[in-house]
Amino acid sequence: NLEQNIIVIGATNSPEDSLDRALLRPGRFDRKLYIDLPSLDDREKIFTYYLGKILHDPTIDVGRLARKAVYKTPADIENIVRESALIATREKRDSVTLDDISEAMERVDLGVKNKINMPLREKEMTAYHEAGHLITVYMLHPTEDVFKASIIPRRGTLGVVHHQPKEEFHTKDKEKLLADIKCSLGGYVAEKL
Repeated sequence: NLEQNIIVIGATNSPEDSLDRALLRPGRFDRKLYIDLPSLDDREKIFTYYLGKILHDPTIDVGRLARKAVYKTPADIENIVRESALIATREKRDSVTLDDISEAMERVDLGVKNKINMPLREKEMTAYHEAGHLITVYMLHPTEDVFKASIIPRRGTLGVVHHQPKEEFHTKDKEKLLADIKCSLGGYVAEKL
């Protein structure tokens, strides 16, 4: 009769309170490891890893990519690199450029561009609306930077101001929350003006 040590490992992204209590009793799943989103250094390593699997421009600044990918999971980063390879392939190029990766980030975050016919007045009001968001983010937001502003329709919107965190923040203070509200209202205010 040999004694065997058996370790059972389980993983889930479900909230702990939604799991069956029988799983959480002593002697079952005693140790819990919580996996956080990757840090700046982690994101650099993840980009380096996935870029190592494809042909890419060696001058791409991986640190810059990591700073643009705040709050992205490893799966998000893998998806961005794969999408950038598809973009380069569609353009009949052998290697991925920084522009391909930027376009891939936009596709993953914002959706694919939609070509729709818009009356000139609607296009103009969309431009004012997005400019209102852009100015308020740029001038008033303490934690966000503007990544891109566009009046090209994507995923059901007529335009977008894509902004990203300047760095990783783990709490939201009053200034950030008020800035979020101001930035949300910026488009409406710009239309009115």
